[in-house]
Amino acid sequence: MISDPRTIRALAHPARITVLHHLYAGEVLTATEFAQLSGLTASAMSYHLRALERWGLITRAEPAGDGRERPWRSLGTSIRVEADASVAARAAEGLLLGNLVDLLRKDLTTALAWSAPMAPMTRDDPDRSDDDAPPPTNPAPPMGFTVVPVTLTGDEAEQLMTELHALLEGRAGREPDRGARRYHVFWAALPLTPEPGPEDPEGTDPEG
Repeated sequence: MISDPRTIRALAHPARITVLHHLYAGEVLTATEFAQLSGLTASAMSYHLRALERWGLITRAEPAGDGRERPWRSLGTSIRVEADASVAARAAEGLLLGNLVDLLRKDLTTALAWSAPMAPMTRDDPDRSDDDAPPPTNPAPPMGFTVVPVTLTGDEAEQLMTELHALLEGRAGREPDRGARRYHVFWAALPLTPEPGPEDPEGTDPEG
């Protein structure tokens, strides 16, 4: 778990988020490949990779091919960030989450493109109806969003997050095989009302 404000702010750099995004999805990539993904030079990307290595998040993988450049791999399957209540920690967490939202937007665009089944190319036929169209050759992968408003105490919210984390951890690290796709699962438990105070034990609005 990462809670130090300086570390959280350092992780919020877009290049480092890109690295963790790919490596913790099971990929093994070189500094040159990351440089192409992020638009940085290979030397600049190497700086970010070494920083993540010092924090114990990634490490060198076995060389492939001619072995001139050793790739990188993750040192786990997930990263948990929990900021404390300090102003610095909350600001760092906000920066990190903002950049993660940008990453989620890119993932969503890619997923939507993959979810569109591709039908075989055919010659235009004005007499053919849509019902006559050939079936898709590349079925769309399952994809979904769920928003569930719930009412929880602080302890119940912590328990829910722990259970969800354990569920996802149990499915992480699987090697891709025939018929399997890689997925990114994003989930969040977001408090929508302030913590009830001593004069508001039920969390209601006294002005309401």
